Amino acid sequence: MAPMRFRVAFINCHNLYAPGENPGRSQLDRAALITKIDGLAATLRKSAGGRAPDLVGLCEVGSRSAGEQVGHAIAARKAYHSIWEQPPVGPPDDPDTGIMILFDPKLFRQLGSTRTEPTYNEPRYHWLAAELQLRRGSGRSLWAVMNHWASDFRRGAATANVSRLESAQKVGEFYSNDACQTTAAMLLMGDFNCEPYEDPLTGASGTGRLRLKGVREHDWATNEGNNLPYFYNPMWNHLGEPIPLERTIAPGYNRYSRPAGTYCKDRDRSRQQFGWVTWDQYLVNKRLITGGPARLVEGSIRLARAPNHPSGVVSDHCAVGAQFEYD
Repeated sequence: MAPMRFRVAFINCHNLYAPGENPGRSQLDRAALITKIDGLAATLRKSAGGRAPDLVGLCEVGSRSAGEQVGHAIAARKAYHSIWEQPPVGPPDDPDTGIMILFDPKLFRQLGSTRTEPTYNEPRYHWLAAELQLRRGSGRSLWAVMNHWASDFRRGAATANVSRLESAQKVGEFYSNDACQTTAAMLLMGDFNCEPYEDPLTGASGTGRLRLKGVREHDWATNEGNNLPYFYNPMWNHLGEPIPLERTIAPGYNRYSRPAGTYCKDRDRSRQQFGWVTWDQYLVNKRLITGGPARLVEGSIRLARAPNHPSGVVSDHCAVGAQFEYD
C-alpha cells in the first residue's frame, strides 16, 4: 500500500492587519484586505503544488480573525482550526503581530500547545509550538513549531542577533526538556531572519548544550546515539544558483521562474535582484527523516513568490511548501 501524504506551507504575511488595526501598516480598506488575503492564499496553494495544504504556518498576523480569513480563502472546505499566539499588549498606535498555525481537523487532532515568553528586549513572541496527532495511519503525533525570529529592522543586527540566539536556545531546550516527553518528532518552520549557515541556526558558537543545531548533512540529524537538538536543514539546497548558465542565456528564459531565495528584496520585477536571501526555512529532526510518524519528502520543497497587486505587495517573502509521507 502506497504511503499517504500531507502538505505543509507557510508564509510571512507582511503586516496582515485589518483596516484601522495599525495606523501605519493596516490595509487601506476592506477591498485591499481581501485582495491581500486572496493573494496570500493563492501563494500558499501554489507552494503546495496547487493543492490546499493540510498544515499552515503564518507570521506577521495582526489578529486571529485576519489569519483565519487566510485559511478560509485557501479552501473553505478544509474548515481549518486555528492556534493563535497573540502578541503582548503594545502601543495602541503600533501594535505588533502574532503567529498562527492552521490545521485540517479531518487529518490532525490538537493534543496541546505551548506559548512562549518574549525574548531579549522584544515586544512579541518568536515561536509557537503545537502537538498534532494524525487521525489516520499510525495515529502518532508530531510537534509543529512556527517561528518568527527577531529581524534587524529598527533594532540593528547586533541586538537582533542576541534575540535570535536566545530563540535558538529556547527552541532547543523546549525540544529536549518538554516536547520529547510526548513525542520526539518535530518540524520547525517559519521566518528565522537569518541564513542556514549563521550562528543562531547552526549553534556554531557552542553556547548552551541544548541549543538548536541546524545541520546540512542527513547523518548528523539521524544519528540514533545523539539525543541533542540536531535538526536537518534542507534549505541549504536552495542557497546556490539553481539553473545552469546555458539555460539562462537561452531565448525565452524567465529569471523569475524560481525565486532567488525566500525573501524578495526586489518588489519591482523589472529590476535585477542580486544575492540569495534564504530566511524562510524548514528544519526536521530525525523522527521526521526516518519515518516516525512521518517522513519529509525533500524533493517536494517548493518556493512560491507572492504576486504584486494594484493595491500593493501581498508579501515580501515567498511561501515555502513541503510534503510528508506517512503510513
